[in-house]
Amino acid sequence: MKKTMKKFPLLICLIASFAIVVASLFVAGFCGIKIAPSLGGGSQFEVSISNFVEPKKCVKSIKEALADNELSLDSVAVEEKFLATDSVGGHSNKYIVIKIAESNISDEVELKVREAVAGAVNTSLSNVSNIDNIVTSIKSSDILYLGLAIGVIAVCLFVFGWIRYDLFAALSFILSYLHNIILFLSIVIITRIPLGLVSIAGIMILTFVMTALLISIYEKNKLESELHLGEKETVSQRMIRCEAYALKPYLIIGATALVFAVLLLLVPVMSVMYSSISIIIALAISAYTALLIGPGVYASFLEIQTANEDARLSRNDEVNKAIRKKIEKSKKQNEKTEKSEKKEVVDSKKSTKPAAKKTNNSKNK
Repeated sequence: MKKTMKKFPLLICLIASFAIVVASLFVAGFCGIKIAPSLGGGSQFEVSISNFVEPKKCVKSIKEALADNELSLDSVAVEEKFLATDSVGGHSNKYIVIKIAESNISDEVELKVREAVAGAVNTSLSNVSNIDNIVTSIKSSDILYLGLAIGVIAVCLFVFGWIRYDLFAALSFILSYLHNIILFLSIVIITRIPLGLVSIAGIMILTFVMTALLISIYEKNKLESELHLGEKETVSQRMIRCEAYALKPYLIIGATALVFAVLLLLVPVMSVMYSSISIIIALAISAYTALLIGPGVYASFLEIQTANEDARLSRNDEVNKAIRKKIEKSKKQNEKTEKSEKKEVVDSKKSTKPAAKKTNNSKNK
């Protein structure tokens, strides 16, 4: 951990985070933000295939056909539907259900996509349904409520940090909390991963875990500072030691989430794969924030406060020394003046005595 802190100091980490956020703004401005159908809606259509056709080969061909038409595939699923007919029993057909991240596709593009998909799976155009928009249940008011919830949680963290620790801990809580969410969104925008409900839920849960890890680190630091343990250490050194102590229980949580995300990568569904990638990104960012950004900012604040206090005390010592010097100098001057005055008095007495003798002698004569 010490090597990590020396190799990646706080200033470099903050500059890197700021650069990622700025780059994401440029990407969002020129290329937009990819939003998954689960969050922002999208499009969906079906392809009827024969029972003798292998779905995996069809899915690969469908992906290539959509990519040629600059459409983003969100998920592919194979369903079996029972169709009732006039004959007894009816029959079942296989369908490939395709979800696309884009919505409101024009008629011209829709026809091209349907023809491309029909050619890819070697079927007729009539077996490819029209592309319909997916109506999501997420509303603009839900996004507003989510933003308000994030703001309320930030205020609660600030108040808790100020009451439990100090103002600097409260500021580090706010910075870590917002840094975790903003940096995650920035990396998702840059990597062009569709932002969905699973991604948002994952980053919020891991942000709470990151905050709990920070609380454990700060509690250990507070206990050691109150007991005056490791007084010869700097605040940064003590914080690194507290990190190593508090990190152990959270390694199990991180390892479990990482294994779960890697297993999801093996699921041959694009939306699930995107969700697993976003969870891995959220894990990395949460660890980065909890071990480098939050404690580094708090330790820097405390060290700056200590340096200012030492400077103030040293300035006071210098002022006191200067005052003492002035007092001593004034005392010496007073002593000199007193000596000179005494000397003048003695000299004046000596000068008056001979004059008196002369007058007496003149009278006797």
